Amino acid sequence: MKKRCGLPGLCFLLFWMVPILLRAQETPSLLKNREVNFRGVVKSKDENLPLTGANVLVRETKEGAYTDINGFFSFQLPQGDYTFIVSYIGYESMKIQLNLIKDTVQLLYLEPLTNFLEEIQVSGESQDRNIATPNLGAARLSSTTIKALPSLLGEADVLKGLQLLPGVTSVGEGATGLNVRGGNIDQNLILMDDIPVFYSSHLLGFFSVFNPDVMRDVTFYRGGIPAGYGGRTASVLDIRLKDPAADKWLYQGGVGLISSRMMAEGPLVREKLSVLIAARGSAPNYIFKTLPDPSLREIDANFYEFTAKLRYRFSDYDQLVFTGFFSEDAFRIPGDSLTALEVNASSTLFKWRNLGASGRWNHFFNDELSFQVAGAIGAYQPGFSIPDEAYAAEFTSGVEQRYVKASLKQFNNKHSAELGVILSGYRIQPGDLQPGSGLSAINAMTLSPERSTEAAAFVNDEWTISDNISVMAGLRYSWYSYNGPGRVFQYEPGEPRDVSGITDTVFYNKGERISTYSGFEPRLAVKISTGPSGSIKFGYNRVIQYLQLVSNTTSALPTDRWKSSDPYTKPQVADQVSAGIFRNFKNNEYEVGLEGYYKLVQNMPDYRSGVSLLLLEATETAILQGDGRAYGVELLVRKTKGRFTGWLSYTWSSTQLRIESPYDEDRTFSGTYYPANFDRPHVGNFSATYRQNRRISFSVNFTFSSGRPVTFPESKYTVDGVFIPNYINRNEDRTPSYHRLDLGMKIDPDPRNTKRWKSYWSFSLYNVYARRNPYSLFFRTKNNTAYRALNKVEAYRLATIGTIVPAITYEFKF
Repeated sequence: MKKRCGLPGLCFLLFWMVPILLRAQETPSLLKNREVNFRGVVKSKDENLPLTGANVLVRETKEGAYTDINGFFSFQLPQGDYTFIVSYIGYESMKIQLNLIKDTVQLLYLEPLTNFLEEIQVSGESQDRNIATPNLGAARLSSTTIKALPSLLGEADVLKGLQLLPGVTSVGEGATGLNVRGGNIDQNLILMDDIPVFYSSHLLGFFSVFNPDVMRDVTFYRGGIPAGYGGRTASVLDIRLKDPAADKWLYQGGVGLISSRMMAEGPLVREKLSVLIAARGSAPNYIFKTLPDPSLREIDANFYEFTAKLRYRFSDYDQLVFTGFFSEDAFRIPGDSLTALEVNASSTLFKWRNLGASGRWNHFFNDELSFQVAGAIGAYQPGFSIPDEAYAAEFTSGVEQRYVKASLKQFNNKHSAELGVILSGYRIQPGDLQPGSGLSAINAMTLSPERSTEAAAFVNDEWTISDNISVMAGLRYSWYSYNGPGRVFQYEPGEPRDVSGITDTVFYNKGERISTYSGFEPRLAVKISTGPSGSIKFGYNRVIQYLQLVSNTTSALPTDRWKSSDPYTKPQVADQVSAGIFRNFKNNEYEVGLEGYYKLVQNMPDYRSGVSLLLLEATETAILQGDGRAYGVELLVRKTKGRFTGWLSYTWSSTQLRIESPYDEDRTFSGTYYPANFDRPHVGNFSATYRQNRRISFSVNFTFSSGRPVTFPESKYTVDGVFIPNYINRNEDRTPSYHRLDLGMKIDPDPRNTKRWKSYWSFSLYNVYARRNPYSLFFRTKNNTAYRALNKVEAYRLATIGTIVPAITYEFKF
């Protein structure tokens, strides 16, 4: 009997055969239109390190992509023949041709340029990123760019490089930190491989704490801040250290008149476990002895620091990275007077210490999706000591942050999205004073420590909607709690807060919430292309700052302290809108950007006149908060190619503060807007490098800024025969303007050398025409018979260097 397949069997056969037959009838053109994935990683050939922000361009479709922090990029393209152009500043461009018929993965190595001065520009990435991305007020600085600038005392410095950008200033020589768009130095979030840095300077501002040899790239935001960052209202400085070389040992360093440094990196287990160790130190006392001011010649100063990084790649999808950092400074000032302690000391030794550590685990699910967990601790511990036996004393204070951050990232040629949470804990020791000997007249005093917690959740996406429009949109929600143990003073209602007016004290137990704050922080930036070489951008962001530096000095000192938000001191809340026009010319050789901004800040602090903040328990009696506003226009013109490269920046801005107080004690605060402490209406910078040949390049750097606001006394009065200056209106006058010229030269003795050993010479002249730039004016009386007879109050101008400073540095690597 024959077997019959029957109707069910025929249907089964047709079910499988028809798709196969249809597939066989597909034309080659249809096959060609099937999309495939092309993914890759871009690395440097000399150090085998991923290049962040390298530009990958598809010639046929004009599509482009930027590599992420791991050097990764991705395209989805129809099958066919393509030419890819890969470029990165400081490296030879690469052109590859591929026939894409299936998903393809490529590892691409870029060759470094023969001379590291071959191309210099602010951005260490692709040459059209300024017009292609939606971020406003953002910049990336490569270590190559920073090293090409003439620097103070022969040291390449990231903070000095940032000060050449529009909207970024500092008080002057010997001043710590950055003032961004009129903000204070505590309004900048500084991260070094996830480690929070609270004090970014050595030698009271002459150097930064960032070793130039270990930096990979620097991202700086003063507007358009992504939602993954928070806690500071002015800017974000995110410094990423280079990953240790995984295939061979490399050494790099520099020997200079003022500072020297050394770095070693290499594999412990080839391609698996690698380590980087770097050290830097300085003892520039002989430079101080050449200064024209006799009071500065006796300064004794030094610093040292250590940086270490360990990278373990235990699979193709997982890696662990650990970073450690430690630095310590000592700065002895002779004949210093600590009026807050009513002590006239023969000298004061200031010390401060930075320490931190971080760990990060990266897991890659695939080429587009990754998960990251990072934990970090950062601490700053300043203090001072007095050696005089009768007044021997030791003062210490500190701030510490510990946090954990977890985030999920998706990256492709259309989206760069991140979703995450952060949990932070803060501990502040406002001050601890102890007698230095049994004979000291100093009484011990310890202020109560402050503890607080901050939690945040965020989402952020950079979305390329079309060839002409891209958007960065984000939302952050933060929650803050000021915790016990602690105490809160109560004051007489309707009276100004004063220590003598404390009526009661409320005590809180450990872990008890004293006060809480929270809020949403939206972020938005939009880019609209106006053509292949231009764009316009718009942005808005809100940032909440829960910690702030309590300081009524011009430049932050080791006696300044950090303060948690509490029932009296509210968190600062900043809202900023900005817009800009950006245009490139001559194949991106010239870049022009014009950007304007307007910022409102709630609860911006200022301080009552004449108060001392050192060892003050009730800081609410000294701090007044009000509304701040800042607005300005920033212009940046750059030339990025050729023998002559450089940039010109100009900023016109105004930063104002309004504090209302009904009390006569606060008559300097009239309830109207007045210039904030770091308001500088006009700031201009010019920086250029001329490459004469492969061996020699010259650089010039000129900066100008308006003077800083100060309050001059309107009159004076006498107390027990001593004339006291009387201040009326806040910040109505200004210090003299600031300007400075620097020159530099770099020499490569053998640019064609292909051997492992490479060396360079760097020569610089800082403050060429020896300008005595002041950064503060203050007033006091000389209370002797002659001055009392003259009824005279004398003005003092405080200038730091005031002379030309030459420097020579020998740099090497092998």
